[in-house]
Amino acid sequence: MKIKKEFPSIKVNKEDQTIDVKSESNVGKKESKGKVGSEDMQNYFEQLNEIKKRVVHLQKIVRRFLKHVHVTEFRWKSVIGINDAALTGIICGSAWAIKGSCIALLDQNLKLKIRPEIEVIPSFFHAESKTNLTCILSFRMGHAMGAAIRLLTYWRGSKRTLVNKPQPLESKS
Repeated sequence: MKIKKEFPSIKVNKEDQTIDVKSESNVGKKESKGKVGSEDMQNYFEQLNEIKKRVVHLQKIVRRFLKHVHVTEFRWKSVIGINDAALTGIICGSAWAIKGSCIALLDQNLKLKIRPEIEVIPSFFHAESKTNLTCILSFRMGHAMGAAIRLLTYWRGSKRTLVNKPQPLESKS
């Protein structure tokens, strides 16, 4: 089963300090729109911290699962620029450093089957910021099910549900 998720449009609203996300999915050819604000992100991180507190050996479980995740395609192209050429150079150098660190993290935790393609294109004459990330991950469902069973096994407490169940980004309007 293949699931493809595209985020063709992410726009920042300066008025209400939110991010408008328009996403498309090949599962049922759904298109959804939503807003993500600072409160949503804060709730999401609180729920992650709750999971982190409740599951014993969470890092071991996640790392064990990630050892079985294969990266079969990874392309990351960015166009970055502001009107000042010197600052554009500094920003592009920083982007290279960040991308290199991300690739090193991927290489440490996942199985890279191919050499990642990364590119940073400076735009010296226009103020612009574009990025395109294509990544294909594959894993066996048995490994995912094993990780889920381990999560449930090592869950502290009698209740195995969160106080506030996380809402997917697609369902918010």
